[in-house]
Amino acid sequence: MGDYIYDVVISGAGPVGLNVAYNLKKSGLNVGVFEEHPQVGVPANCSGLISKNSMDSLNVDIDEAIVNRIRGAKLFSPNNQEIVIDIGKDFVAYLVDRTKFDRVFEKRAKKIGVSILNNTRLMNVRNESIFVEREKRGELLKGKFVIGSDGVNSTVRHLMDIKVNKNFFVHSMQTRVQGNFDPSFVELHFGNFARGFFAWVIPESKEHARVGLGCSLGLNIDNCFNEFMLKRFPEVKVFSKKSFLIPCGPPLKQWYNIQKKMLLLGDAGFFTKATTGGGLMLGLETSNLVSPLFNTLFSDKKFDFKEFDRVVAPINKELLLHWKLRSYYNNLSDDKIDKLFFKAKKANIENFLVEHGDMDRPSLFVGKLARNPKYWFLGKEVFSFLRV
Repeated sequence: MGDYIYDVVISGAGPVGLNVAYNLKKSGLNVGVFEEHPQVGVPANCSGLISKNSMDSLNVDIDEAIVNRIRGAKLFSPNNQEIVIDIGKDFVAYLVDRTKFDRVFEKRAKKIGVSILNNTRLMNVRNESIFVEREKRGELLKGKFVIGSDGVNSTVRHLMDIKVNKNFFVHSMQTRVQGNFDPSFVELHFGNFARGFFAWVIPESKEHARVGLGCSLGLNIDNCFNEFMLKRFPEVKVFSKKSFLIPCGPPLKQWYNIQKKMLLLGDAGFFTKATTGGGLMLGLETSNLVSPLFNTLFSDKKFDFKEFDRVVAPINKELLLHWKLRSYYNNLSDDKIDKLFFKAKKANIENFLVEHGDMDRPSLFVGKLARNPKYWFLGKEVFSFLRV
């Protein structure tokens, strides 16, 4: 490898970055992961709700990180109409402790020799010179390729000169509260108090839950959250509160840079669902898809970077549909949302979603909706907008 310390440098030691590091190390590449915080998994800016099917398909043991198992969801319209999606005895999602979850991937990566440098922040990249701040001191390292899995405020995305519309972010607030909750069901609350997004209740147990809300940038998140809590949960006891941004836009058209030898994954690359803001499972799946290409990239001088687009095309198809659903919803008034809830419940949407719903892949059920006359009340303009 000559003077090179690393074949691939990964900025960000979240699950996505650690997963791609694990894959690349197993394939024989020399990998270094930079994490700006003292510990992996801290701070944990995430609801921690993940799809059971998607997680199980990754074949990673996360038992130590599971807080609760969720079997369904309750959706509430602005005037408090309720749609219940109840899988029954089975469950569809895990609620995880994100710190413990991240450390599952950390342990797995360290076990095969991945180098993880804590308190190390990527500052700049010039050709193959990697400038970092480590333990508050500047250092110069060498690396052939840089992967940015460094979150919503990605430094690597900035170094790639990628500009993102500020409207493609949601401001969120999440609290941990004590009250009385149904531990089997997540709750989603829609209304003007959460303009541009929604509010959520994710139970840890009968007594504790993670309650959060997202809204468009420019709105006062504290006022929005307080309005929601006063309206729906006036008597709960709040233990902790944190605020963070969620990437909530269409998939990036250019998520890699051939000249700069950089690539984005996870939240940094907007591999997130615009409907819910969740991106953990799709981020992990994307990292598994792109990993096998790196050995070819280093061995074949004629490597076509469009291969990256090809392997993630199915995921980007889903992400685009998530974005279309989000854009459609954001144009609805509270009154229109209430009417949709009423018509959907009358058309037995609950049973339909139990049978066909998928929290990661809307294409699996939106097309079926369009072909079912029971749901044509949504109107041709809706299905035309979604292009299903």
